[in-house]
Amino acid sequence: MNSENNLEQLKEKNPFRVPEGYWEGLTDRMMEKLPEKEFVPVEPRKVTIMEYVRPWLYLAAIIAGMGLFFKVIAPKENSTVSTDSLLVSEQRKSASLGALSKTGTNEDYLEYVEDRCAGYVLSGNLGEGE
Repeated sequence: MNSENNLEQLKEKNPFRVPEGYWEGLTDRMMEKLPEKEFVPVEPRKVTIMEYVRPWLYLAAIIAGMGLFFKVIAPKENSTVSTDSLLVSEQRKSASLGALSKTGTNEDYLEYVEDRCAGYVLSGNLGEGE
């Protein structure tokens, strides 16, 4: 009960006090306590050519590494090729498809795709390669 009375008294006034004249001379007192230092102008640092080129070299190394990975390392993982899959059939016929797409229309392309895939769908061999 006694603590409730103390809380009520504290709500009415601020319990924290600052000595008289503290804020008036604060800046001067702080400046007096700081050590004196001479101002030494600093010359800007020159950027060398290597520092300028280094990010571009890193980028070129990353691109070359990715190219090496996809060209040399990645194909060795899938070295088994099934002769009856659609992938092999598509690779053999890519030259005729390229010639058709350069000179043909959309209707010719759709007719070509229907002719190539109809035999697989009808024979039931479409899902055997997986």
